[in-house]
Amino acid sequence: VNTHVSCKYKNLDTSTKNPASHAFSVLRYIVWLVAERRPLLFIGVPSFVLIILGIFFAIITLQYYNQTHVFPIPYAILVSIFLIIGALGMFMGLVLNVLPNMLKRARLEDF
Repeated sequence: VNTHVSCKYKNLDTSTKNPASHAFSVLRYIVWLVAERRPLLFIGVPSFVLIILGIFFAIITLQYYNQTHVFPIPYAILVSIFLIIGALGMFMGLVLNVLPNMLKRARLEDF
């Protein structure tokens, strides 16, 4: 059974914001939240997970090599990718976490 649904907001004919400007403001808020407000949570934790995955695949790669004496290239590539991206992400999260405090301290010393 199909029913007609309508919605009318009080004293508004259309949306108050352009969809493009609304999308840009949402994207700006997400970048602010990730980069300035909680960089260790949004960048550091996933990077730590990638490092753990890299270590896990490194152990699997070494065990496979010790058993068969054949080096598994796909696992080695995964290890490299996970460890490199994880290390860069951890470094970036730490820098983004420390940078605002350093800037505040530098501004206070200037005055």
